[in-house]
Amino acid sequence: MIAERWGVSTTLVYDLLNHGTLPGFRLGKLWRVRLADVEAVESQSAAKPAPPLPEARDALHDPPPAYCREATSAAQIARMVRLTGKP
Repeated sequence: MIAERWGVSTTLVYDLLNHGTLPGFRLGKLWRVRLADVEAVESQSAAKPAPPLPEARDALHDPPPAYCREATSAAQIARMVRLTGKP
């Protein structure tokens, strides 16, 4: 129900409960959360500004980051060794 209210996955809600970010208690396999606690978390997150999004990379025009090029080179070398048996 909380996941639907917030538009998130149930896994995220369980993570918040397990880490104590969202107060609640377990009854057997079920979690119970007070409405006041849900509203308190909502008001805290509404007061906090969202972090800025990283700038998007233009995949068609910008070169890939160095770590991608290195991984690609390593993968190509590994394929060449498998195919030819020689580096």
